[in-house]
Amino acid sequence: MAQRLACDVGDRIAGVVSVAGAAPASDVPCAQSTPMAFVEIHGDADPIVHYAGGTVFDRTDVPPHASAPDTAKYWAQHLSCAASSTTYKRWIWSLTCRGRNTVQRYDGCHGAVELWTVKGGGHYVALQPPALDAIWSFVQAHPKGG
Repeated sequence: MAQRLACDVGDRIAGVVSVAGAAPASDVPCAQSTPMAFVEIHGDADPIVHYAGGTVFDRTDVPPHASAPDTAKYWAQHLSCAASSTTYKRWIWSLTCRGRNTVQRYDGCHGAVELWTVKGGGHYVALQPPALDAIWSFVQAHPKGG
């Protein structure tokens, strides 16, 4: 839903935080004319919206969704980022996953694009207060037009 909003009114918002989401379908119009920050936060053990792509709840009656890395790449392309990205290990917030989380960042963007992968994380990886603090820090670091 947040990503669809970004496609529809991206010129009016500073950024989008997508938790366990997936890129919009290829038939959804999505043009960006102003800078926007985007972060996808995804657990690589999500049983609902699979990190590697697939269908929600493994249902065969729903369209497939993009993988988390392809979702980041989708936004990197829409925000005119460099084709390559940088991946580094980072403690994001999970005490159980300390040292195993990664951030994939695209540079040279018309805004910002990051993928935060929570190793061993499920579908609800960003509901605890430390996660909300990290999200808020990302949003504050990317004001509209900055």
